[in-house]
Amino acid sequence: MSHTENWIYVDQTTEIFRKNDFYDLKWNIDNSVVRAASFAGPIALTRDLNKPDIRPLISIYSQSGYAIKTFQLEEKAMIIGIGWTSSEDLMIIFENGEIQIRTIYGQLKNVFNVIKDSRAVDFRIFNTPNTYTGSFTTGCVILSAKNKLVLIKDVYDPKIQQFPDVPGTGELDSWCVISTDKNCSILASRQNEIFQIVYGGVPQLLKINFGVEYNSIKKICVSFGHDYIALNTDTGYLIVCNSEMNRIIHKYKSDSTETALDIAWVSNKAVLALWDNLYLIPLGSDDIKNHFEIYYSSPCFLIQELDGVRILTSSSNMLLQVVPKPLRDIFEIASFDASSALFESSIAFYENKNQKAEEYIRSIKEKGSLEDAIANCIQAAPHEFDPKYQAEILRAALFGRYFDDYANAASYVKMCQIIRVLNAIRHSQIGLPLTYLEYEALSPSVVINRLITRRHFALAIEICKYLNMTDEEGIIKILSNWALYKVSQTDVEDNQIAAMIKSKLGDTPGISYAEIARRAISAGRSGLAIRLLDYEVKASEQVPLYIEIDMPELAIKKAMESGDTDLIYMVLFWYQSKFNNVSDFMKDISKKYSIAFNLMLQYFRQKSQDEESFNEFNDILNQENLITEQVCSIVKVALKQQRDDQKMQMFDEARRLYASKEVFNTNILNDEIKLIKIQMNLEKNYGKKFNGKSLFETIGELIRLKFLDEAEKMRKEFKISDSSEAWWHLKAKNLAKGSCWDELEKFSKSKKSPIGYEPFVNYCMDANNVQEAKKYFPKVTPDSRFNCLIKMKCLADALDLAYQKKDIQQVNIVIGKCDPSTQKIIIDKAKMYRAELINK
Repeated sequence: MSHTENWIYVDQTTEIFRKNDFYDLKWNIDNSVVRAASFAGPIALTRDLNKPDIRPLISIYSQSGYAIKTFQLEEKAMIIGIGWTSSEDLMIIFENGEIQIRTIYGQLKNVFNVIKDSRAVDFRIFNTPNTYTGSFTTGCVILSAKNKLVLIKDVYDPKIQQFPDVPGTGELDSWCVISTDKNCSILASRQNEIFQIVYGGVPQLLKINFGVEYNSIKKICVSFGHDYIALNTDTGYLIVCNSEMNRIIHKYKSDSTETALDIAWVSNKAVLALWDNLYLIPLGSDDIKNHFEIYYSSPCFLIQELDGVRILTSSSNMLLQVVPKPLRDIFEIASFDASSALFESSIAFYENKNQKAEEYIRSIKEKGSLEDAIANCIQAAPHEFDPKYQAEILRAALFGRYFDDYANAASYVKMCQIIRVLNAIRHSQIGLPLTYLEYEALSPSVVINRLITRRHFALAIEICKYLNMTDEEGIIKILSNWALYKVSQTDVEDNQIAAMIKSKLGDTPGISYAEIARRAISAGRSGLAIRLLDYEVKASEQVPLYIEIDMPELAIKKAMESGDTDLIYMVLFWYQSKFNNVSDFMKDISKKYSIAFNLMLQYFRQKSQDEESFNEFNDILNQENLITEQVCSIVKVALKQQRDDQKMQMFDEARRLYASKEVFNTNILNDEIKLIKIQMNLEKNYGKKFNGKSLFETIGELIRLKFLDEAEKMRKEFKISDSSEAWWHLKAKNLAKGSCWDELEKFSKSKKSPIGYEPFVNYCMDANNVQEAKKYFPKVTPDSRFNCLIKMKCLADALDLAYQKKDIQQVNIVIGKCDPSTQKIIIDKAKMYRAELINK
């Protein structure tokens, strides 16, 4: 078969068209409504329109005619139409104004109503291209019986907006939607008038002279990119205008005055119209009757594609498009393009063993066109659908690379990968016959998503590996969706599905077993969810799902194992809501979960600041016989009481509890009460706040305030040894803080210091008093003198000491402490010492 056998030449046009048969179909679509998604998407078929007394039956097929799913709607209702979103979800529009969005397997994803006081009589589904992302947003306009036009700009975020009313009365003859990412408008025709209706604007009557006689416009069709509009009149004319309706591009006169059954755009180069036959009408011809007639077997449905028109009949799936320029350059008769010569050279060499191959190559190189010829062959190959011809074109490119020293193999390798992917997904068992331009527009990631949707998981994985896609874009996403699909198989036992998923997914990074378990829960399979959650490594993902399926034991166990206190508290607060009161809840967890009990006890301990919470906490402690904790709680609350009598009353209660239970020696409590009484007297006598301070904090405050006699009295009262290290640190530190320098010196000489004299230096320096610190330096032990000198910022002395000790590390410390701008002499001296010590 020749490369150009399916090419179509139309008189008076420079464009060449081609039709390619992808699949031989064997289905019955007589008396059916057939709607297929663009980008080689799925096909929906139904025969139950205009029958409100039955539950409509809808069948979904792949482009190759493979039956994906047949399902019946849940309710009896009249459908006015079906269509597809850009994400390949099925839209069903009902007469009552309801719109359902379903997956290709018939599962309901969303439902909303756009008309409440009327009924829907017509609709248009449209895709708005996003200029920045290249993606599409699917919208819908519903026409009500009252001639109201209702807009839903994005069906996945349905916000109902009302278009202004079309002027005049009577039904509309035809209308279409023109949508861009900036605005949305409608062209509506009634008799010989055309109105432009912009959302948020005022309807305008368009005054355009088509130059032909007509009474009404029966059909309006907008191009894929919303750049051009085709209008079919009742007198048989097909008129093409720009989207602004201010310039006529082409007129065509058919032999039929009947309304065209369907109209579609072959790129922006031609219009395909369906009357008694298919008529390919090229734009730009001077002859208003110029066309090419394509015979077909009835019935016939046209699907608008990005770069062509797909034609569905009862026996075939065919694509009609303009011949891509790279292919035309190679195969057009009498082509003078260098890529054509390169292709002929390759054929002469590989198939005919002809010496002309060398002549072709030499002529191409002499013209300096070899690089362009190779590039054009590489670009042409993916536009060819037949693998045999793809191989021949790629072989020509490879042949040319042998004679080009600077040829880059990257583009050749990439195109080979793309072609293999395209051929794989076009296979009849897959039924995704994308063109090269559509593949590039979608991106490999979206193609993988569509394979996942169709449950071709194995092929999707192989493509991801072949294209070296990231795990997030490829293997993780595919395996996760495969697992979600397995969960939906209700005819397989839970244990079997869980084992299959674990076997296939294993410990693959990025896989969330919790997400799969969540799908199992939504499917009513809690048992499967529990098994799947055993494989989840993140407790933060496990625990909320255990809560969702009401499994407190597992939820608390996993939370406890995680060690995450926030997670544990989340579970415990949820578990607490199952009990009538806190006491019953605490009693339950104290028996089962000791760690959880202690955490809740800590929570209630922190919460017991106000009186109501304190009583609640006190009841818990009493119930659990935690007398010591109960007494401590009472004492803490007592400390915050403003009135002395209230304090003492609570202290007596605490003492009573101790005495009744004989928990341990009550001296600790007595000491606490004694401390509080002393603090109360101190506040009364000196007007200073002591309430809430510990014993050492109280004594330290007295020393800082120079109430030394009171401090000494408290030391003796509470039997703190005057020789203990704690006492010496406490007194020295607070004398320095209070700037009691004479008392500090006197204290240091009172007896031999059990803590040495380095702390005296440190406490003086904490108060920024170098002179006082130097008083104690002579008594510092030799091992501590360097640190004291550094603390006192006596860097020169510290350097000499380090040099005497021959300690290079200490010399470096001195250098690091010096300011280069003011202590350069010390730095130079230190560097000299360091060099001297290193040489030794």
